[in-house]
Amino acid sequence: MKSQALIVILLCLLASPLAAQTITACDEEMRTAIIAKSTEDSLRVLANGDVSLAIVHSDSAPDDGKYFLFVLVSTPESSAGQQCRLVSFNASGRHDGQGFLYLTLQGMHSEVSNGNVLTVELNGAWWDAGDGADTLLTVQIDLAGGNIEAFIQ
Repeated sequence: MKSQALIVILLCLLASPLAAQTITACDEEMRTAIIAKSTEDSLRVLANGDVSLAIVHSDSAPDDGKYFLFVLVSTPESSAGQQCRLVSFNASGRHDGQGFLYLTLQGMHSEVSNGNVLTVELNGAWWDAGDGADTLLTVQIDLAGGNIEAFIQ
C-alpha cells in the first residue's frame, strides 16, 4: 500500500511544472530579428490580434539551445503600448537565457480563462545531460496588464 502511495506522489511531482522560465524584455535589435526571421510556420497571432508569438532560431546560440519564443503583447491599460518579451530556457544548474533544443507552434493549444488570461501550450525540448528531453512550455499572458509567466513540464 505504501509503495502505491509513493508511486502516486512521484507521478504528481512529475506532472507539476518543473521550473519557471526566464523572461526578459526585447531590445530593438530583437524586435528586428523577429520580423526578419518570422515565417508562416513560426508566427501566430492570438487574442484578436493583441498577442503575437514567434519562434526564432538563433544561429549564434549553442547547438543545445537555438530556439527562443518571442511574445509581443498590446495591452490597452499599459502606457507602454506593445511589449516584447523573450522566453528562454532556465532550469536548475543551467544558466539563464539558454534557448530550447526545439520549439514548435504545430499542435499548439491556447485558451482565454478568467476573462483576461491567455494560456498557450507549446511542444518543445530542452537539453538534459547529453540528451533531449521533451517538454510542454506553458505561457500565461495577462491581456489587461501584459504580465507574462512561463513554465515547463
